[in-house]
Amino acid sequence: MTASKDGSSRNTLQSELAPRDMTVTEEDVEPELSEFTTPVSPLPATERQESICAWIWDGCSMLEQQLKKKAIKTRFAEVLESEDAVLAAVTLPKFKLRWLRTQDRKDKAKASLLAECRKLVLDQDQQAGTSTSTPTCHQSRDSAIEDEFFSFEDEDDTSSTAESEVTDYFKSGAQEIDSLNGFALIKKISLRYNAATPSSAPVERLFSLGKLVITPKRNRLSDQKFEKLLVLRYNHWFNS
Repeated sequence: MTASKDGSSRNTLQSELAPRDMTVTEEDVEPELSEFTTPVSPLPATERQESICAWIWDGCSMLEQQLKKKAIKTRFAEVLESEDAVLAAVTLPKFKLRWLRTQDRKDKAKASLLAECRKLVLDQDQQAGTSTSTPTCHQSRDSAIEDEFFSFEDEDDTSSTAESEVTDYFKSGAQEIDSLNGFALIKKISLRYNAATPSSAPVERLFSLGKLVITPKRNRLSDQKFEKLLVLRYNHWFNS
C-alpha cells in the first residue's frame, strides 16, 4: 500500500518536472484579447487635431496683428506725435477726436486747438486795433502802457470766444466740410494745416526723369510699362 502511494507521487512529480510545449496559438490568445480590445474611432483624434490647429492659427493671427500694429506705430511715430498732424486731423469735421483712443491724447489735442484759436483771436484784435487807432498827441506813452497793463476784460473775452467755439465745434455732429463755415477760427486753422502749398517742382522732376526712361530703343513702351519704369527711376533717384 505504501509502495503504491510512493510510486504514484513519484509519477506525479516526474510529470510536473517534464518539459511542456510552450507554443501559443492564435486561438489561445484571441479570447483573452477580446476582453481588452474595444473599437476606437478616428473622429475624436481628428477633431482634437483640428482644434489644436485652429488654436495655433488664432495665436499666429493675433501675433501677426500685434506685429502690424507695432510696425505702424514705429514707422509713423513721428507723424502720430506731431502737433501739426494732430491739428490737421482734428480740424476736419469727419475725424475731430474720434480717431484718438486715449482720453489723455484727446485732452491734449483739444488744448492745442484751443491755444491756436486764442492766438487767432489775439491777432485779429491786434489787427483791428492797429487799423482803427490813429496816433494822437494827447495820449502819453505812460497812459498807453497803463491801459495795456489793466486790460483784463479783453483777455477774458478772447478766452471765452475761443473756448465757446471749440466746445460748439466738438459738440456739433456734422461731418461735412461745409460745416466749418459756422466756425470761423477753426476754419482758418484747418485751411492752414490741411491745404498743401502748390508747387510744380515734383512734376518738373518727373518730366526730367522721363527723358531718361524714354530712349530711342524704348519708343514702343506701353503706358503702363512707362509708368512703372518712371516710378522705379524716381524711387532710385530719390533714395540715392
